[in-house]
Amino acid sequence: MLALGLLFAMSALASSARAEEPTPDRVLGNVDAHFGGGLGSLGFAFHAGVGAQAWFGDVFGLGGNAGLIEDDAIFGDRSHATYIEPTVSVRTSGSDAYIFVTAGAGIASRTIQPRSFCIFDPCSRTPGPSHSDEGADFALSAGVAFHIGVFELSPHLRVESIVGASMVTMNIALGAVVAQGSD
Repeated sequence: MLALGLLFAMSALASSARAEEPTPDRVLGNVDAHFGGGLGSLGFAFHAGVGAQAWFGDVFGLGGNAGLIEDDAIFGDRSHATYIEPTVSVRTSGSDAYIFVTAGAGIASRTIQPRSFCIFDPCSRTPGPSHSDEGADFALSAGVAFHIGVFELSPHLRVESIVGASMVTMNIALGAVVAQGSD
């Protein structure tokens, strides 16, 4: 619900910003950096990545993402993951603001670092060694992209399954678009 509320608020803010500056007729592609936080399999999850998208017509796009994910239990284990994935997207419009859904599937590497936390008593559990796993990454994002000139702002919700872990993060993407101007 919080994510939907944020998307709605960003839509209202972008409507007023669009009235002040002309927006390109058609967005042909975009390059973004995205950052976010949320919940993961171990505890709190943080996400940072980059993405690029080429749009073919008003609805369909192909691209790719790469990034880093941190998933930490407050008093326990920690994991770090990296991923790279091709993506497929659909959107509601080829210009101005639009709603989008992006799906990606790729490869990932995840390292888990066991930790123990003791305050008052001697620790009875010694943390084991770190271990790494490689495998598949599956991600689904949904959000709204707003454009002010050639700049793009995109709040979106990202759900991810990465080498035995699941995460949900609310992200903000900042970037630039390649656009076809008015004729």
